[in-house]
Amino acid sequence: MVLIDWTGNRMHCHRNCKDTYRSTARNRDPDGLPAPAVPTKEQKGQSYPPPPLNPDDHIDMADYNAHRNARLDTSAALEAAKTDLKELIARETQGGAPPTAADRPAKGQVPRPVTDTTPWYRLLRGTIIQGYADWTVETRRLQIQTGKQPTHPEVTAAGIIGSTTEFSMNQTSRHDYNDPDQDSLAAEAIRNDAKRVREAGNQPSANEKMANAHAEVIIIQKFADAGRTEGEHLYMVVNGRDVCGYWEKDIARATTAAKLEGLVIYETATGHTKYWRKGMRAIMRMRDNAQ
Repeated sequence: MVLIDWTGNRMHCHRNCKDTYRSTARNRDPDGLPAPAVPTKEQKGQSYPPPPLNPDDHIDMADYNAHRNARLDTSAALEAAKTDLKELIARETQGGAPPTAADRPAKGQVPRPVTDTTPWYRLLRGTIIQGYADWTVETRRLQIQTGKQPTHPEVTAAGIIGSTTEFSMNQTSRHDYNDPDQDSLAAEAIRNDAKRVREAGNQPSANEKMANAHAEVIIIQKFADAGRTEGEHLYMVVNGRDVCGYWEKDIARATTAAKLEGLVIYETATGHTKYWRKGMRAIMRMRDNAQ
């Protein structure tokens, strides 16, 4: 298979990622979407500018527009949209809780498989829903300012260390961590990979810069920037697509640079649990190393 990266270079991908960008979600929910599904709400009527928001205010613009089109004024529509999002998150995170010592694999052992009832996964459903909602607000602001149409995210991801969570999405959609000149945590190791440099034609390779780093790398980057990674275990949900085998080394490179002790990833599109522990050169799917 051949992939085209952000610079236009042709890149040969490992066979095990051949379905990465056209994988279909497991049909577990009535709408067939992977869980946690990002709400897809049909937009009817006028699209309004975002209302003034306090730092703790979170809304989905589809809800706000619906209430405005139902003739609520700005203040009433804002309160209704805030309630809508809070209720959605409450429903989708039932049974959710931060990871505990029981979730942390013993030294040299693989983690427990993640399921739809794993508490930390349930908690991160809310992080993804809220992160996407915040994205709709910023996207609408930028749309008004620039006239550019948004690129809807294909991948959303959330991670948790302790009780702190972070959210990100694929590089063509996110509004933060997109500096084309700033190195990612994986940059040095990527530039030391002669084959990778050769394939990229001496141009920045995927995951080398913030602007072309995948959501998983950005989640690690956010925690590292906050000084929360050294010696810690990170638990992550990737929603929308599975993790491409070609980039699994880059995730390991980022975790190594961040001095993490371990990483567990749950792919909602496949139901697979993947993991990394200190010393590994790439993340691994659990069944590939059954003990």
